[in-house]
Amino acid sequence: MLAVALGGGCGSGYCGGHERDDNDRAPLVRKLYLLDAQVPGDPWTVLLGVDFQAKAGDLGNGNADFYLNDNATPTTQKLVDVFLQSGVAQNETEGSLWMALRFVSNVKDGTDVWLGLQLRDNAGRRSNCYTLKLDFAVTHLADGSSVLSPREERTTCRAGLRRNRHG
Repeated sequence: MLAVALGGGCGSGYCGGHERDDNDRAPLVRKLYLLDAQVPGDPWTVLLGVDFQAKAGDLGNGNADFYLNDNATPTTQKLVDVFLQSGVAQNETEGSLWMALRFVSNVKDGTDVWLGLQLRDNAGRRSNCYTLKLDFAVTHLADGSSVLSPREERTTCRAGLRRNRHG
């Protein structure tokens, strides 16, 4: 399976319609991208990189909310372990993290998925909504397995500081 990250817009349907909190201490997602290296032998797990800023210094005890397409209910991942595995101090105010997101193994060839990410710090302040459009190309091998070779073409929703902007 090949996952290609394509650019796109950030409408109100992404991230459950949640805007970045109008507070200069709210976290900020500067960039969301597919990592060059992926998980060998597991074509359905996608490794993502996230560049962030968090002036309050409490993002390490917060959460990452992943939204698929226009689904308003996120899949939530605690950031305490993400900070640890990324080698980033819990109270760091900016840096880069890596996260794993697993897709179901029945994703069909040609499927497009809008992936929205919003970070919430320990105080509940929400970041901007940063989205990637993932285009899945499934390659089946002779042994019956599938292959994932993700590459990134372009990302969207650059860091925005104003309310009513997703990036």
